Amino acid sequence: MLSVYLKKVSLLCVIGLSFLFLKSASALQVMAPTVISITQNAQINIDLSNTDINKIFVYGQKITAITKPDAIFNSNNDSSGNVYATISGDNPFTAFISTDQGLHFSLLITPKAEPGQTIEFQATGFSNQSQSQKNTTI
Repeated sequence: MLSVYLKKVSLLCVIGLSFLFLKSASALQVMAPTVISITQNAQINIDLSNTDINKIFVYGQKITAITKPDAIFNSNNDSSGNVYATISGDNPFTAFISTDQGLHFSLLITPKAEPGQTIEFQATGFSNQSQSQKNTTI
């Protein structure tokens, strides 16, 4: 009788621990970047964190220049062309982005008190004009 009782208690403990493990595993989330399709000279409205660091990148290209208000938008580029940015203040502002392949676009950035954002831009309908000119024989 005691043996049957211990088996039931053991089974309940295993089930309880399994639920606990599954609950804690579901609390861990992997967040994908926000993906935004862009075209040459597009203006994009985005929210970025003003309480944490943000990452901005263009798929398959390197950000080579960013023109922005230095007092409220501090950024660093890494060797792969990603931009890591921190924002001070609460007022929206504009930043202009250029890439190594000649893509240019602007961001209307609204600072928000939220976790840091990872924003991936994907150029659509864009071909590097200078690259296509290099491949044209005259």
